[in-house]
Amino acid sequence: MNSAEFLQKIVSIYSPSGREEEVANFISDEAKKLGFEKTEVDHFNNVVLKIGPTTAKKTIVLLGHIDTVKPFLPVKVEDGELFGRGSVDAKSAFATFVFAALAASKKLKNTKIIVAGAAGEEKHGIGARILAEKFKKPDAVIVGEPSSFEGITLGYKGTFSMEFFKRKTSMHSANASEQNVIEEAIEFTQKIKSFCDKFNSGKSAWEGLQQRVEKFVFDEVNGVEQVKVRVKFRTPLGFDSTDAGLKKLVGENRNGGEISYLQSWGSEAACLASKNSPLVKVFLAAIRAEGGTPVFKVKTGTADMNTFMKAFPDTPTVSYGPGDSNLDHTPEERIHLKEFEKSIAILTKVLVKLDESL
Repeated sequence: MNSAEFLQKIVSIYSPSGREEEVANFISDEAKKLGFEKTEVDHFNNVVLKIGPTTAKKTIVLLGHIDTVKPFLPVKVEDGELFGRGSVDAKSAFATFVFAALAASKKLKNTKIIVAGAAGEEKHGIGARILAEKFKKPDAVIVGEPSSFEGITLGYKGTFSMEFFKRKTSMHSANASEQNVIEEAIEFTQKIKSFCDKFNSGKSAWEGLQQRVEKFVFDEVNGVEQVKVRVKFRTPLGFDSTDAGLKKLVGENRNGGEISYLQSWGSEAACLASKNSPLVKVFLAAIRAEGGTPVFKVKTGTADMNTFMKAFPDTPTVSYGPGDSNLDHTPEERIHLKEFEKSIAILTKVLVKLDESL
C-alpha cells in the first residue's frame, strides 16, 4: 500500500472522537506490513508505531491525531485532491509521519522514531495527555497539524472553560422590575465579552483573549428556574483562569450565581517554541531543498502541541503537516495529494538530518 492509498483508507474509516478503535487497529495492522517493528493500540485507542535501529540513543516523537469532528463526508479523489473528513485535520499529517518515518528509517543510525496517533484530540486532548505520561523525554517532537508544506507552526493559544449556574424562583412575565435567570445569565456573558474587548484593544488575534458561549441550558421544574452557561476562552501567552482581573470581574458580576472553572475540560496554557532551535533550522533547510519558502505560523486554536510542550518544556518542538487549516471542520475539507507527497519528502529530509545533528 502506497502513501496515497494509505491516506485514502484512513480517511474512509470514520473516526469521530470516541470512535477511533477501527482506524487505530487498521493503522496498527498495516504498519506491521509496511515494516514498523513494533505497533500498539492502548486502552484509549491511541496507536503507537516504532521504527529505527536497536542501538538508537535518541528518540524523535511524531505526534499526530486520528480522530475527527463530525459529520462524515463522502470520500473521493478529484483533480488531484482527496476529499473527506480528516483529510486535512489531521490524517494527512499522520500519514506524512508514517511514510516519512519509513523512508528515513533506511538511513538512520542513532535515532528511534515513534509515530503516535492520539485519540480524542478534538475532545479535550485526552489521548495526548495519556501519551505524554507514558513517553520518556524525547530529543525532538513534531506535532501533526495542517500548516501547508512550507509552514512551520511555533505556537498555539491556550484554553480553559468557565461555567455560570444559577437557580431562582420563577416569576410572572408581567413583573418587569426584576430580571429572570436567563436575562441574568445573558448579562453575565456580556460583562465577560466587554472585559475581553477591553483586554484586546490594540492587540493582534494571537495576543488577544477570545471568548465564546458554547453551551446555554435553561430548565424550569416546580416553579424553580435554573440556567447553566459555559464560556470557553482562548488565551494568549501568560494568561489563564487565575488572571486577577478576570476573577475580579466574575466575582463582581456573578449576582449570586455559582462559578466553576473546568480544569478537566481540556484546559491548556498557550505555548510558543523557539524559532532558533536545531529542529527549526533543519526544517528551514528541508523546505528550501524541496523548492518551498518557509513561513513561521502561530495558531489561535489549541492542539496537542500545548500538552507536549508542557510535559517536555526543554525538548525542541514544532507543529507541521500538509493542508490548508482554513478547511478544518468544514464541508469542503480536502488535501492536494502533491502537497501531501512533498510534505513526506520534506519530513524525510528532516528526520535524516536530525539523526546526524541532534
